[in-house]
Formats: sequence, structure tokens, C-alpha cells
Amino acid sequence: MTVFDVQWGYYNLRTAEEDIWKTAFLTDMGLFEWVVAPMGLKRLPAEFARYMTHVLMEYLNKFVAVYFDDVIIFSKKSEEHDEHVRLVMTKLMNAGLTLKIKKCEFDTTTVNYLGMVYTPEGLKIQPEKMDSILNWPTPTNIKEIQGFLGASGYVRRYLQNYSEIARPLTELLRKDLEFEWNEQREKAFNGIKELVRNAPILMLHNPDKPHLIRPDASGYALGIVLEQPDDDEKWRPVAFFSRKFTTAERNYDVHDRELLAIVEAFKQWKHYLQGVREETVVKSDHHNLKYFTTTKELVGRQVRWAEYLSKFKFRIEHIKGKENVIADALSRRPDYAIGLEQPKTNILIEDKDGIRYNNKAVLAAAITVNETGFHQRMMQATQKDKTLVTALANKEATRQNGLAKSSRSTTIHHYKDIKESTELWKRSRGNTTSQT
Repeated sequence: MTVFDVQWGYYNLRTAEEDIWKTAFLTDMGLFEWVVAPMGLKRLPAEFARYMTHVLMEYLNKFVAVYFDDVIIFSKKSEEHDEHVRLVMTKLMNAGLTLKIKKCEFDTTTVNYLGMVYTPEGLKIQPEKMDSILNWPTPTNIKEIQGFLGASGYVRRYLQNYSEIARPLTELLRKDLEFEWNEQREKAFNGIKELVRNAPILMLHNPDKPHLIRPDASGYALGIVLEQPDDDEKWRPVAFFSRKFTTAERNYDVHDRELLAIVEAFKQWKHYLQGVREETVVKSDHHNLKYFTTTKELVGRQVRWAEYLSKFKFRIEHIKGKENVIADALSRRPDYAIGLEQPKTNILIEDKDGIRYNNKAVLAAAITVNETGFHQRMMQATQKDKTLVTALANKEATRQNGLAKSSRSTTIHHYKDIKESTELWKRSRGNTTSQT
């Protein structure tokens, strides 16, 4: 491979003769006009990209790729590479373009191009980017969190399960949360570094080879992998993608969540998958999706998804869940699984002996204070059956927070003769905080 850097960039474009007067500006040395394209014009990037594409159009996508002033020449054999370099240099010379020799690389197997390292094996993360992320100090404020997520997010195509592992950090970007560094966020911070340290080499995409998509969805995230066979017919990853479900998407049934993962795959890699020669194979561990393309009864969002997927040529094959290891890893990680989103609750159990409510003796009142407001409920029992308060408070906590998270998000305060129920409460609720 060979990489060229075109010298002077935008200044290679001349200003139209009839428009030169419009660029005039006054200085102490007199009136000056731009005879070449001045920096700062809104359309200049598009015009320069169009110009470079026009100059190298004959060889574009055959053995040349160009991005603004960066030109890369790639060949399968070293013998033909010299000829390709000569042809490109001739085109550039005829167009009056010169090269910045210090930034050019000739006849090498590994090149740094557009923020990626191209090797015969595939794509790798730039060493300087990897070192920057691995040596990133522990964030102390929101701005530093944003910087770290920006740096690591740039290379997320190499990282399995990135969005789910980064969830504790991305939550800090919410405006309603104050910055607080805890063990879970430290674990996420180090987890991302570990992903970067062990990032795989991604195979270079080849439009002439078959494509394989492995999607999977858990209750809180989706993960997808795009694969292609290498020269040894071994399937290797071309790209990874994962993201958390939105609040609405978490409410989808299993079928729709699995289907959404497939739709997301075709959206993310549309530039790879649209117009391919062979059918793209989608291997899903959800058996019912196999018949999605032939079913006659679709409802709501399924109709929209079916319409979008009709642009692509693909077939869905069933695969056993235990064989769908990589996509499973992207969408599922137990130590990062999220529970039900419920407010933290404080329940005050206050002695109300002697008070009657609805002609029944009242032992205690549960006064609940949480993010949703202030509530008071009477809990009725006989004076002799004080241990029933524990069961009643248990029911109140579950009513407020749901069974899944009531034990972790509820604090029970006991008063007076209710103290004797404290130990029973601790045994019945486990991790619930109980204060007397």
C-alpha cells in the first residue's frame, strides 16, 4: 500500500475569474484579492472532495481510495503496485497537484489512514489512540467523563458490548444526576479499558464475499455482529455494534426485540448490505423469526420494519442459543443488567395504638416518602399481633417499588413498640435498610 498527502489542499482550487473581485480585502499594504479558494467558505469541502474524485475517477475503487487530500493506493501483488503508483502520480501531475513528501508512505504493508491502521490481517486501533485511552486518568467531573466516552466511542466498532459496559458512565451525563464516582462506575471505566486492550483485528469488508449477521437481544440491550469468511473460509468479524434499548423498546415482547436487532443491523451496515450479490444470512436464536418474511399477519411497527427490510436481499436461519455466543455477549452481561427503574422509598412505621380506622384497631401508619411524593396508609392489626407489622410493611414496600427492587430501594424506620419486629424484617427483606 502507498499513501499520498496532497500539498496545499483547498489552495489547489482557483477562484473563478469573474468572482475574484468578491474576495477583496483591505490591508495596510493595499487591496488584495484571492486568486485561489479562500479558507472558510461553506461549500469548499464539498467542492474539493468533488475535484479530487474527478481527478482520480478512472481508478477510484479499483485500486485507489481518496478522502479530501488523503489518497491511498492498494494492490494485491507488489509487481502491479508499482504500476498503480505510477498511474496515480501521472494523474496528479497532469492536474497540477503536488505531494507533501514528509506525509507520504510508499510500498508498505501497514498504513495509518483516516484514524485506522490497515494491515494484511485487517483493521486495528491506532496505537496512539489505544495508549491515550489506556492511560486516561480516573474522571473527576462530567467534562472528563465526556472526554473519555468520546475517545473510547471513536473506536467502539472494535469493542464488544461497549454500550452496555459504558452504561454506568453514560448515566452520569443526565442533567438530573450529580457527579458521584462509585465502585460500579470504576468497574465500567476499567472494563472499557480492558476492551480496548484486547480489541480484535477486524476483517476488511469485501463486497464480493457473503455476509453473515448474528443478532441477539436481551431485556435491556441488543448486540449484532457482521461477519465474512477469510481466505481460509473461516468466519471473522467485520464490525460489532450494540446499544441499550429505549424505555419504550424494553416493553416490546421477545419477538419484536429480536426483530429490532435485525432491523438495526441493516440500518447500521446499509452501505455494506444493500445491493449485494448473494443473500445475506441472518442467524437468529429466536425460531419464530424464521417465518417473518413469509407471514401474512403483521401489525404496527412490524409492517414498517418489513417495508424497510424489503430493500435488502436476505434470509433468516435459526441457530441454537448456545451457538450464538458472540451476539449473546454483546446483548447480555449479568453484572451490568439493569433492574426496574423505581424511586428510592422511605417508609415510616409509627405507633398508632388506640386509634380506630373503619371500626378496626390501628397498630401503625405507614408514611411513605419517595421521589413521586408523600403518601400515608393505615396498617390495621390487633395489638397482640405486632409481628404482623412486618408483613404489612413488606407489602407496602413491594406496592411502592415492585418485587424486583423493593429490597434495595426501600428504607424502613421503626418506632416504639414496633422495635421487636426489626429483626424479623431484616430476615424477611435481606438487604433492606432497617432503622429504629
